[in-house]
Amino acid sequence: MPEDPDRVDNYGKYFSKRVKSNKILLGNSATRENCHFEVMELLEHLKDENLEIICPLAYGDRSYAMSVEEEGMRIFGSKFKAILDYQDFDSYKNMIAGCSVGIFANNRQQAMGNIAMMIMMGRKVYLREGTSMWYSYLDYGIKMYPISELNKITYSELMDYNESIAMENDKKIRKRYNDYVRNWSAIFNI
Repeated sequence: MPEDPDRVDNYGKYFSKRVKSNKILLGNSATRENCHFEVMELLEHLKDENLEIICPLAYGDRSYAMSVEEEGMRIFGSKFKAILDYQDFDSYKNMIAGCSVGIFANNRQQAMGNIAMMIMMGRKVYLREGTSMWYSYLDYGIKMYPISELNKITYSELMDYNESIAMENDKKIRKRYNDYVRNWSAIFNI
């Protein structure tokens, strides 16, 4: 299903305001399918770097959210920020816009809106290889990064993102979006 056109057009303003930040978005909800513990283990070698991990846990399993927060604090200390309360959409969008990297290790289709938003904002996105999400983006030639590389990557490699890749990804995801709109319009004879 395509995004709301008003939202899609709005994401572009963040692309031109890309800032290099030390913030990483980890997952989108308090569900085990986000595989938070796996990602924290893969990133543990970077715990002494100047990073901040933003972890949305406002919806899903509350006890799971608490265990993710506890483990994140154990490994990363105050660099781990669990988001336990709902935010209005503008606040959430601004939080995502403040992150340079998004990591979505979901082992099922999930977080598609967050992933698309990050791509349209010109951010670097890591996904689990072999998932329907991975193939969905690859089918459009959108450059994704595999989470399997996280345990051997340096901080500068993690945070580095080529401007031309960002621009090409934005162009391709907008084509993907327009294809979805066209296909759904044909189905509903709009």
